[in-house]
Amino acid sequence: MSQDSETPTIAKPLLWLAVTHPGLRHAGNQVYSGGLLDALAQRGQAITLLTQDDGPAVSRITVETAALPAFRPRAAGIGSRWPASVWQLAHPKMRRRLHRLLDRQSWRAVVIDQAACGWAAPIVAAHGLPIVYIAHNHEASVRPQVASGAASAFKRAVLRHDAGKYARLEREVVQSASLITAITAQDAAAFAQDSGSARIIELSPGYSGPRVAARTLSAGTPRRVVLVGRFEWIAKQQNLVRWAAEAVAHLAGENIETQVVGTVPDALRQRLEQPGLTFAGRVPDLTPYLANARLGLVAEDVGGGFKLKTLDYIFHRLPVAALADNLAGQPLDVTAACLTAETPAALANAIAQGIDNLERLNQMQQNAFDAAAAAFDWSERAERFMRALESLDRQPPTRQE
Repeated sequence: MSQDSETPTIAKPLLWLAVTHPGLRHAGNQVYSGGLLDALAQRGQAITLLTQDDGPAVSRITVETAALPAFRPRAAGIGSRWPASVWQLAHPKMRRRLHRLLDRQSWRAVVIDQAACGWAAPIVAAHGLPIVYIAHNHEASVRPQVASGAASAFKRAVLRHDAGKYARLEREVVQSASLITAITAQDAAAFAQDSGSARIIELSPGYSGPRVAARTLSAGTPRRVVLVGRFEWIAKQQNLVRWAAEAVAHLAGENIETQVVGTVPDALRQRLEQPGLTFAGRVPDLTPYLANARLGLVAEDVGGGFKLKTLDYIFHRLPVAALADNLAGQPLDVTAACLTAETPAALANAIAQGIDNLERLNQMQQNAFDAAAAAFDWSERAERFMRALESLDRQPPTRQE
């Protein structure tokens, strides 16, 4: 592990379990975890990351990988006590690697990053180590929403069964944790009902991406709304399907294009293709796409948490159009500078009415940028996290036999 010579090293490292490699920074969970890891390492916290072998090196982080078999279908875990994605991750190779790491040295605490890593909680508890749970969603709330949106009765039943497993697993992790971080105030309140004596802190994302110094939308800016995302999780797909069904045709009738930027499975893309809806695919740089649109779209009926794409829009000075409850975690002044509505159809109508009001759009992007400029600092998040860790250092070990 390389070490910044100007940064003090904290003697005991954290052992950090992540679902996917945060060095990739493709999906929202990778952006969030990667940003927090970067900020903690810059403050001198030694970290060993255990994850799947699917990403590049991360600066100042020791990465341990357990290359899992390429083919371990989730359906084969239907009889497992774990949810499907957890069963897929909790492969014997991963469990053996965790045991070896726990026995190898003394750890400050073990971080369980997302509920899908919750399979490790009983193993960590047996070693008497504090558990830190990094929550990206309140799964007991989100997973039933995902299940109810499934297209077929069979799939709804399967997903409801999986959602019940997720709720039980999340409750077990929360009750065994000494520290819980929640990405929004709403999630923090939900965890407080099941957390026992754990300390809960709200830890919304920071932002470390590009910041556009100035921008003026003009009549030459395409009459386009851009939707950024990675549409591989079923919840993200459900949201995209609803926008395509309820909003795209109305906007297209007003000569307004919806452009989707990010990974969309081929079958879904082909099913949704229609006039007024285009797909850019995964791109190496969002900047030219955000610079050639009048509004950035956040329209997610299903799935909780903080919408990281909102920060990309704001700091690229792209006005934001969002469903009202998709702005959780944003400062009030940011929310006030966004175009909001309660449903996709109502949001499409508001977009159609406001997309040519360039003076208003420019004021929206300026106000949102100003309100967010100092509100999303990863170093401040890392400082709060470190202060919370210090309280764990004073706790006696609680090894379970």
